[in-house]
Amino acid sequence: MLGKYIRIQRLLRSLKQEYVAERAGIDQSSYSRIECDESDPSWSRVKKIAKAIGCRIRDFDEDEEEKE
Repeated sequence: MLGKYIRIQRLLRSLKQEYVAERAGIDQSSYSRIECDESDPSWSRVKKIAKAIGCRIRDFDEDEEEKE
């Protein structure tokens, strides 16, 4: 489920996967697997992705999405 929320935050900012992956120091195919929930990223990687997207880790929380 985390990948879904990462994708939502990326799309809200009109960012491409390649851009986020590069800024997070991840190859694009690994990043794509994270968004598709085919890979469980470490918290360290999640932090890097959040920073690359320009959001907070808690923005990836499904409960926060439901409140809006």
